Amino acid sequence: MATEIGVTVSYYDPFGAYSVIQSDLERLSPLTNLHWKCAPRPLRSIGSLPLNLIEEAPLASVPQKHQLPGMDQSPFVKIIVIQCDDIDIYRASARNIAREWLNINVNGSRDPTEWFILYIMPADPKKSLYDKIKSNFCPDTNKCIAIPHDSKNSRVWSSVIELLKASVLNALTKRVTVYESEISKLWDQKSLPGWNFGSFFVTKESLALSFEHMALLDDALAQYDDLEATFNELNQTTQSFLDSKQPESFLLSCNPFTLNDQKSTRLSIIENKLSLLEFLFYLFSRQCQVLFKMSKLATTPSAGSTHLADIVTRTRDFVLRLRPSMRFNHALVCEWALQLLTTVLDQVEVDTSNPKSYATLLSAKSGMVLFARDFIIELGEMKGWSVALEQEIDLSKQPADQAGDPGLISSIMLKDILKSEDSWFESFHTYSTKYLELNGALLESSHSADLVNCQLALAFYDRKDYESAAKYFASIPLSISLQKWQFLSISLLTAFADTMWKTENYSFFARGAVALIFRHKQILQDSKLQELSENLAACSKMISESLSFGVFDAKVFFDIQFAEAIHFNELDDATFLKASLKNLLPVDLHIDTITADLLSDVPLNGKSNSIVLPFSAHDISLKHSDAIDLDLRCTTLTSGLYKVARVRIVSGKFTFVMEYKVHPELIIVQNPNGFDVFPSFPSNQDLKSHKYLVFSVKAGCKDINSAKIELNSPFLGHKFDLNQIKITGISDYKVEDHLIHIKEPIMTGTAIEIAVPLDVHFQLNVLNTFMRVEFYLNDEKFVFMDTISSVIDAPISILVQDVFCANSLLWKFSFSVGKAKRLNSAFRLISSKIKGNDCFSIHGPGNSLRTLLVTEGRPVTNVYRIKRTTKPLISEKQLLTLELQYSSVNNDVRQTLFNKLEQSLKEYGCYDFFRLFRRVVYDILIDDQIECSPWGEIKLPSLLRPTLEKRLKSAKVSSDIQSKILDKVLADYSLEECEHQVSSLEIQVSIPSMEYLYEAELQIPFDSRITVGKPVKAILKITPNTIWKIDKDDANDNDDSLKDAQCFYEVSADSWLISGPTRAHFGLNDSVHANFEIIPIKEGYLNIPQVLIWPQQKIADKITIGLDYTSESVTVPVFSEHAVGFYSVNYSDDKRGASITASVTSGMFVNH
Repeated sequence: MATEIGVTVSYYDPFGAYSVIQSDLERLSPLTNLHWKCAPRPLRSIGSLPLNLIEEAPLASVPQKHQLPGMDQSPFVKIIVIQCDDIDIYRASARNIAREWLNINVNGSRDPTEWFILYIMPADPKKSLYDKIKSNFCPDTNKCIAIPHDSKNSRVWSSVIELLKASVLNALTKRVTVYESEISKLWDQKSLPGWNFGSFFVTKESLALSFEHMALLDDALAQYDDLEATFNELNQTTQSFLDSKQPESFLLSCNPFTLNDQKSTRLSIIENKLSLLEFLFYLFSRQCQVLFKMSKLATTPSAGSTHLADIVTRTRDFVLRLRPSMRFNHALVCEWALQLLTTVLDQVEVDTSNPKSYATLLSAKSGMVLFARDFIIELGEMKGWSVALEQEIDLSKQPADQAGDPGLISSIMLKDILKSEDSWFESFHTYSTKYLELNGALLESSHSADLVNCQLALAFYDRKDYESAAKYFASIPLSISLQKWQFLSISLLTAFADTMWKTENYSFFARGAVALIFRHKQILQDSKLQELSENLAACSKMISESLSFGVFDAKVFFDIQFAEAIHFNELDDATFLKASLKNLLPVDLHIDTITADLLSDVPLNGKSNSIVLPFSAHDISLKHSDAIDLDLRCTTLTSGLYKVARVRIVSGKFTFVMEYKVHPELIIVQNPNGFDVFPSFPSNQDLKSHKYLVFSVKAGCKDINSAKIELNSPFLGHKFDLNQIKITGISDYKVEDHLIHIKEPIMTGTAIEIAVPLDVHFQLNVLNTFMRVEFYLNDEKFVFMDTISSVIDAPISILVQDVFCANSLLWKFSFSVGKAKRLNSAFRLISSKIKGNDCFSIHGPGNSLRTLLVTEGRPVTNVYRIKRTTKPLISEKQLLTLELQYSSVNNDVRQTLFNKLEQSLKEYGCYDFFRLFRRVVYDILIDDQIECSPWGEIKLPSLLRPTLEKRLKSAKVSSDIQSKILDKVLADYSLEECEHQVSSLEIQVSIPSMEYLYEAELQIPFDSRITVGKPVKAILKITPNTIWKIDKDDANDNDDSLKDAQCFYEVSADSWLISGPTRAHFGLNDSVHANFEIIPIKEGYLNIPQVLIWPQQKIADKITIGLDYTSESVTVPVFSEHAVGFYSVNYSDDKRGASITASVTSGMFVNH
């Protein structure tokens, strides 16, 4: 019998009292939560341990013990049950019975064991009797427990449980100590003559059995694995004890999970009566049994799966190890191996619905299924039956003759398998599908699974079962099987294609046939190549759904080469790409469409913006093995540098896609006389209205019947207001669904101008706009796509300063280079003027006859004097208009460069490339800076020459002509020779409102000279002025807080002592007249005292006030007491941009 988990506990009942406690004692099983520690092992925990209670035989019938420990199922714990009511009876008989049991059954046994006494107390217990028993047998230990007569005391049984646990663990420790000591002694004697490996084996197995009884299965398995390793190490010296012969057929009746009479086998091992095969199978069986128990006790499915997978792996290794050494016939080997593998497969169950937990077991079991299948194949080969696996298939082979009977088969299962070729093939099929089922539960693609599918397909093909063969061929991932697997030979691909054709799986046939031709065209027979080609041509029309092929597959059918240049049509705006297409098959082919996609990565706002242009041709007939020249036509217009990215060829339901990673650059240019769109800057801007983007759309070789225009900007903060667009040149247009619909024809050679309002929500100097235009020429649709960069900010920055005087407003305008310095490095100011109205008169420079150049760091300033008229001043008439006329140096230089470039390209026969080069120049002049000196010398961007040189080289222009064109185009530029692109700018400016303007003057009467330390009389006059106040109803007019509102003035100076009302308040509409004495405290030119005015705090945010006075620059000479001379009063105001000089005479009042 197989070893069971659980420890044996024996009881000796000489007084017939066991029945009193039997039920209570049996309820103690299983023991739980045991913890065993035995150095040097780590702490072991045992969750549950069953108890096997057995009664001991009477003392007279105790068997003789074997000389080696562990040879029988000896108890771990022995219990004697004593029941005695009287101490005299105890002394007379009970004590002697207990002492005899202890001497013979416990102390007289070689088995390491523990013991204790259960004393069943009478109804009227006497403590002296219990104490007497303890003093006689266990005076120093607690090995005696008194059980009450009713035996229901839970505390007593808790003590019994604890004593039982301690006894079991102590017994295990004793056993381990005894066995390890014996094992060490036997191992040290291995070099002595006559050393018996069997004794060593049985002793070590006794230790394993002890662990197994205690549910310490990891430790038990470790002992068996150590025994296997030791046997392999001592293989040469241990062969002698395994010399006995045993009929090899005994293995056919052995089951590793139900190995019987283990005790007899161990005795045979000791007595050297076991053959090598029997010994190895016994050791393998014990390992399998322990692993199987470990799987049953595992706490998680994943852990249990791991142990079962270990059984499967060990079984496979065991078969591989024994197979070469077995001395009986080959058929019997296969029979035994297949039977053993089948037994293990049946025993090891797996839950395929939970593949994650059982992944290890699924993988191991599927591998064993294939291993078992190999033995079925070998048995069939002995009968002359075979299946095609990885090897080449000979499609013309004849069935092999029978190879004779494989030997005497005793297994009923194998007899059924081998009774005919059909039953044998069915078994092969069953094991193969079982493997696929297990592998499929893993939810992972497997090369082995694809291989098995391929083997099944070939096997059914060999048996002319094409439907079944097609089923398994279709299960193979074609992308892997038909391109990467090395074992896919010409014969296998032929079988694949032949099967799919015969079963009318035309899609699979096409892929198989293409792979076959691609890989083996050079060795295919002409007739076979012709047959495959004809079937492929027919298949392209018969399949129901489109089928796509990659670049390698396409090379079976076609070879295509492209010209190195793009050509344009002189009759319309289309462009052409020349190509040469060759038919590589020996049959005629019809191509519905061939399309070549040309790709250009044009950066847009720092990001890649791929533009794809499709060039196509239609309805092409290709004779077998013939080549033709094609013109692929494109009606999508976008100039630039392109590369052939992919080619799509459609023939019936076949679509061939060829990707190109490396291809020479192709320059695409539009017909110079064809359709064109280019940006321009608004000739007239009004900053009070929208900003505009202006695009010119020019018709080409033919009249444009109609067009749809789509505009998109990548900047989220900018939107086009298409409902407010303005188009000049046509009148019939409308905006619908965010598209501009042009309904009126655009005549050949003419252009329309589209001004698109732009809502700008943050500062941006250049806006990239993607424009798509669909237009029709003779009912054929053309598409223009391009990303157009436009400057949306004027180049001018304007600083305004205003100074109020009593009767006029001085306005100073400073014109400088705008914020977008990299876009417009300079501009020419042609004129600037302010348009007035009835309330104001303007005096200033007006239209200048001389153009002023404004460069970075060199602004231009104009000053205007604004005076009030007698007309009432109301808010609606407060706006004035500053009107400027200017030209951007960048625009002027760019247009001049365009004209030179056009002339030079025409002169040297390269005018076709003008539009492309113009785009290159435009982008560079936007991204780089044109330098302009104050005297008008121009320096072009350094990047311009190498970029144009590269483009000319790409256009196949000879080097000498390149040099001539570049020398002419990039010659020295001066501002005078550049064409003026005059633009106007209108800016609405408002007159600042000033509700109270106070005129303040300080009058100083003095003698011929002012001397240090002598007082000077002065008079301060402050007069209110409301000439700049708006005359209209206002909330302030009815504000009661202003009726009593006041202002403050203050007179202060650093170099004067002032006597008088230096700080006082006055009403908003009151005048001030105050007398002072001022005394200079040092000599020199001193600033006269300063006067400041400010409103009361509570009205400071309700009104605006101004002061027409300043003393910061008004100085008087002060002499020492002994100095002689004359002096003058100098008045200057840098802020106002004016200066006054007046003589001062003794005894006069001077008005400052």
